[in-house]
Amino acid sequence: MTEAEKSDLKRLMGDKGFQVFLYRMVRSAGLFSVAAQDSRPLEFVEGRRSLALDVLRELEGLQDIPSPDGL
Repeated sequence: MTEAEKSDLKRLMGDKGFQVFLYRMVRSAGLFSVAAQDSRPLEFVEGRRSLALDVLRELEGLQDIPSPDGL
């Protein structure tokens, strides 16, 4: 990730509206639910989860001190 990209993401994370959007997106991606309870095809559910994890991984890269537990 370039320094410009890091700067952009840090600016976004400072915006409360973006944080609300991000948390809503993570919840709707199904990270905190059991895939078997979802009536959509498993590939779709896992794809959404994968994308949400990718976004969180990008944001984790902004931390000065890495989380000991990872994501």
